Amino acid sequence: MYFRVISYALLGVLFSASTAVAEEDWTLDRDEAGVQVYTRPVDGSSFYAFRGKTIVPAELNQVMAVMDD
Repeated sequence: MYFRVISYALLGVLFSASTAVAEEDWTLDRDEAGVQVYTRPVDGSSFYAFRGKTIVPAELNQVMAVMDD
């Protein structure tokens, strides 16, 4: 479960850093185990964009080590 939370957190960081979209464009889809998952439609596609938010109880160097692995 810990790996899953870190995975969602890292995905959230990547997607939130790469998008400059207003908060109101995102819809909260799930809020479980301290992870919030937001979605929004993508123009011209049947897919949805997603963004995850959580607090990772770890030092920055620990998170970076997981990303590097």
